[in-house]
Amino acid sequence: MKVIQRIIVLTLVLITISAAAQQAINYKALIKDGSGNVVASQSITVQFIIYEGAALTNNVYQETHNPTTDVNGIAIVNIGEGTATDVFTDINWGGDDHFLNVQINTGSGLIDMGTTQFMAVPYALQAANVKGLETLDEGNGIGWRLVGQDPVYYGNIGVNAVDLSYSSAASSTTGATGESSTAIGSFTTASGFASTAMGHGPIASGDQSTAMGSSTTASGDQSIAMGSLTTASATSSTAMGGFTTASGYRSTAMGSSTTASGNSSTAMGGFTTASSLNSTAMGYYNIGGGNQTVLVETDPLFEIGNGTNILKSNAFTVLKNGTITAPSFDMANITDNKALVTKEYADSNYNPIGLETLDEGNGIGWRLAGQNPAYYGNIGDEAVDLSYSSFTSSTRGATGDFSTAMGNFTIASGFASIAMGEASTASGSRSTAMGDTTTASGNSSTAVGTFTTASSRNSTAMGYYNIGGGNPTALVETDPLFEIGNGTSSILANAFTVLKNGTITAPSFDMAEITDNKSLITKEYADSNYNNTGLETLDEGNGIGWRLIGRDALYYGNIGQNAVDLSYNNSASTTRGARGNYSTAIGLSTTASSLYSIAMGVFTIASGESSTAMGYSTTASGARSTAMGSNTKAEAYASTAIGRYNIGSGNATNWIETDKLFEIGNGTFSTPANALTVLKNGKTGIGTSTPDTRLRIDADTNEDAFKVRINGSTKFKVSANGGISNSNVTTPAFALNLQNSTTDLLGRGRAYSWNTYSDRRIKSSIRNINYGLQTIMKLRPTAYNHHNTLIDEKSGTSRLSSESVPDIGLIAQDVYELVPESVSKPANDEDLWSMDYTRLVPVLIKAIQEQQQIIEKQNSEMKSLTSELTENKKENTVQNKNIEQLIKRMQELEAINNQ
Repeated sequence: MKVIQRIIVLTLVLITISAAAQQAINYKALIKDGSGNVVASQSITVQFIIYEGAALTNNVYQETHNPTTDVNGIAIVNIGEGTATDVFTDINWGGDDHFLNVQINTGSGLIDMGTTQFMAVPYALQAANVKGLETLDEGNGIGWRLVGQDPVYYGNIGVNAVDLSYSSAASSTTGATGESSTAIGSFTTASGFASTAMGHGPIASGDQSTAMGSSTTASGDQSIAMGSLTTASATSSTAMGGFTTASGYRSTAMGSSTTASGNSSTAMGGFTTASSLNSTAMGYYNIGGGNQTVLVETDPLFEIGNGTNILKSNAFTVLKNGTITAPSFDMANITDNKALVTKEYADSNYNPIGLETLDEGNGIGWRLAGQNPAYYGNIGDEAVDLSYSSFTSSTRGATGDFSTAMGNFTIASGFASIAMGEASTASGSRSTAMGDTTTASGNSSTAVGTFTTASSRNSTAMGYYNIGGGNPTALVETDPLFEIGNGTSSILANAFTVLKNGTITAPSFDMAEITDNKSLITKEYADSNYNNTGLETLDEGNGIGWRLIGRDALYYGNIGQNAVDLSYNNSASTTRGARGNYSTAIGLSTTASSLYSIAMGVFTIASGESSTAMGYSTTASGARSTAMGSNTKAEAYASTAIGRYNIGSGNATNWIETDKLFEIGNGTFSTPANALTVLKNGKTGIGTSTPDTRLRIDADTNEDAFKVRINGSTKFKVSANGGISNSNVTTPAFALNLQNSTTDLLGRGRAYSWNTYSDRRIKSSIRNINYGLQTIMKLRPTAYNHHNTLIDEKSGTSRLSSESVPDIGLIAQDVYELVPESVSKPANDEDLWSMDYTRLVPVLIKAIQEQQQIIEKQNSEMKSLTSELTENKKENTVQNKNIEQLIKRMQELEAINNQ
């Protein structure tokens, strides 16, 4: 058996077709079975009974309807247009209270859904005083105002604005004058973009601002002013109550005559002032003060005022450095043992038993003396922990730097956070959690009430069991800015929601809640009753997509599923626009034809899956490719092309190592070209689109190919003639040209070996040289001072330095006269002569050979003389012996003669 679950009726509207036409009341319900499943596309029976009087016995009208639920399980009927047993127009709405009984049959008989009292809307049937809206264009674009209103009493209506306000005095500003604004009530002004003004005399002049109540002003962007004579003048500020002012960025003022001038400050109570950055003031006539925009350690963080209009004072003060102060107490103020006392009183009467100084690893903080540290997390730097905990925990208390925890089982873990009450948690940086089990996890967020959660950055949550959600650190336009929760533990809900983009939302309303024509309506109601503006939903065969309203479908191809088409076309086409599923087209005559593709600019085409084309006449046909600039094309898979008229090409769906990965085009329509090409294999080309090395540079004969400069000086250069040099010489005369310098890194080279070509096969007309010993003898080895050549980096011209170093060698001009083959004579007389000392080696060899011939001839002559000397020596030896014998014989003869 199916069970019908009744939902709150979103919109109930009294429809008057003509003076004699039948009047009816719109009724809308969602049908679900016992398991909570929607009963979709099924015929049902709905019976309405209208009772007069609280006794519910006087049946004055009864009818039945047989609608079919839509795909979402929604059934919509008009009470007064069914099969009736009575006359709907005979109901005396003014005679007594009237009640509506609803019974629904889904196939197992009628089920009584209950009886609800009619409130204000049905009595409009009796009064028949609703006239509807009229479409106007007063110079800003089309908007809507209540029929019959005198335009002299209003300013020019804004484009897409809705003016439901009343004015009886001449004005050029009253009404919904801002783009997409809404004005409701009497003498209301909504002049800001997407602003809302409702009540009596409110002004919503800030973009996405809201002014509600009597004579309220919301002049800051995304600001909210509610109550009477409140002002929210700063961006994202909120003023509520009476005579309150929120002038600080993202500030909140509530109560009576409160002022929140500090950025992200909150003032509550009566005549309180929150002047310093991130401060909170409560009570009445507090002292206030402090820097509105800069975090000053000695400025107030939290104040409870108890002063007067003549003498302002604080009953309680917390500074940003964690200092907590209270005024001096008279003895009469301390009535019992549980009364709080100041340090001043304690210092005079007790040993210190209040706050104790702690350092548990994060820096110095303060906690109530005597608390068990096992029941708390490590206290934060400059934090103040006034909370109570009775069982083991590593998280409770003031664990964040500069945080404050008060109450029972509270947690202040965020930087400069405040947690107070019962089991509240302030985990966001500069967040505040107050009440019972509240959580402020967004940075600079505030949660107040019971089981509320402020999850998004700078958000405020009040009430009980709100929905919450959002980014805690980043400003997201669609995240909640202000929420009033009215949910339960099982079903979270909001009675009122303000998003950061200024959108204000409320839940679906029951018939009884819409009491008159000045009642607020939801987008749900507007979507059902008003024409859309902006984008329209289309299904042209591929699934639902969105295109700008008013575009001629003949100028576009069929829109893709979940595609968004913001482009403009002015001629018939079956291909242009956002045709790919989940694609986006923006600009003039753009085409996004593939899945997840994006085309923007003028005449751009994104035909590859997940491709992007932007600029002018660019094409991204490769899957996941990107084309930017003018007339570029990214044809290879995952390739990127920028510049203009690049070469392109490549496989559109597969990763090919030799395809292009990145191109910078610098071509023309007739001659595409690339200034830079990077292939997928990592090879890079400058001046070529087909690099075959890790880096290849192609240059023309009239331009240098490569240059490396260090500290403003050229250290390596490949010149236009192919010569390599280590200076900015214009046209080097050699394949490798080092600068004329005695500096190691400029004019000197070093190698283990330097070979030169000397193969017989590359030589002809081989003959002996004419140089020899005589040539060598004519060379003049000299000692001299060597001067460096300085080369101008801009002009390439050179000059000699006055500085020099001593050296030895030959003079090139002198050698040229003897051995010209070893000397390089410059064509330009201003250039330097140079010589190849190695070319003197053959001359030296020839000289050594000639010298060796002379030596060998001299050796032969010396050998011959030595032989003659030896013979002479032998002959002398014989003669000497003969002489000795003669002398001996003479001596013997003389001896004989002497006898």
